[in-house]
Amino acid sequence: MQIEEATMTSPVEIASAAAAALAQLSAMIGTVKNASEKVALHDKLHPVQQALHDLQAAQIGLLEENSKLRQQVADRSELVRAKAQYSLQPIDEGKLAYRYEGSAGAPHWACPSCFASDSIMPMIGERYSGTAVKWRCCKCSLSFLTGRAHGPSFDEPINYANGWMTR
Repeated sequence: MQIEEATMTSPVEIASAAAAALAQLSAMIGTVKNASEKVALHDKLHPVQQALHDLQAAQIGLLEENSKLRQQVADRSELVRAKAQYSLQPIDEGKLAYRYEGSAGAPHWACPSCFASDSIMPMIGERYSGTAVKWRCCKCSLSFLTGRAHGPSFDEPINYANGWMTR
């Protein structure tokens, strides 16, 4: 509402126009106050929104870490189950290797060095000379010479493809 230049002469007209101008001024002050309050509220809300965003990012990071840790626990549990199927036994005098005693796969010897590093690697027997056999790990190249070929019960033929040696 706009106040026109008046040709008001009566005190009632002047009072009425002053009341209208005062109402208009009050409304404008209210608008300015609302805008000012909105700016102040926005200024206060922005850091809260940023903190919420940061918390959500941290939560996503923690969820990803949790997922990775759950996978590591599952992998570790599987390794523990697999290692439980082996026992440390002499492959020859003074030489030890892990012998597979599970029922799921072919019998074989596992490298003791890799086994200690949480890796189960079969050792491959290679005829060396006469009855001597050189056992070696394909991963870490650990090897030792034995006086004779040993199967799972020390008298069975060994399957070269599964870490044993055939006669």
